[in-house]
Amino acid sequence: MENTAVSDHFSATYAEARSKFLDAADKLGAAIETFELLGYQGAASETLAMDVAYLGAPTAQRLLILSSGNHGPEGFCGSGCQVATLHDTDLMGRFKQAGIGLLMIHAINPYGFSYLQRTNQDNVELNRNHIDSNAALPANAGYAELDPIVIPATWPPTHEDEQALAGYVARHDMQAYHSTLGRGQYDMPDGSRCARNRSNACQ
Repeated sequence: MENTAVSDHFSATYAEARSKFLDAADKLGAAIETFELLGYQGAASETLAMDVAYLGAPTAQRLLILSSGNHGPEGFCGSGCQVATLHDTDLMGRFKQAGIGLLMIHAINPYGFSYLQRTNQDNVELNRNHIDSNAALPANAGYAELDPIVIPATWPPTHEDEQALAGYVARHDMQAYHSTLGRGQYDMPDGSRCARNRSNACQ
């Protein structure tokens, strides 16, 4: 490992994390490809993109894939680990000697990374959206009642909004609330995922 403090590999913003990743990959001569998220800007008006870096022989028979930022805010940890790996000269040398290709995917969900949301720009939680696309979409009938409660007309929620939430929990219990909210739904494009709404929705 280079003589660098561990904390130096981690970042306070998505833009900083992306810059550190691209700089480290470029210095190693990685093949870099960028997939920009067109039509969107980050929380600080920065470009949003998923960056992919490859190190190793194109014909490598073994491949290690390291990704970050599937759940947006988790990208801070994952990106830091990726950057630290790129700065670990001993480890990179062993990859090369062993003929192992290294593929790094930085910020699978750049929108969520920048805006500190688990969901992406389409309000989809990528890590939970594993469905059979050839079958009927799964139903979440209970969500229709919950939607106006977790997405009130104004923000911050009013006292009446808080009472409505408490009333829902009293009628259905906290477990049912979390289950209905966490299952997601496919009927309301602006529908809730826990990270887009109340701060206590995922607690």
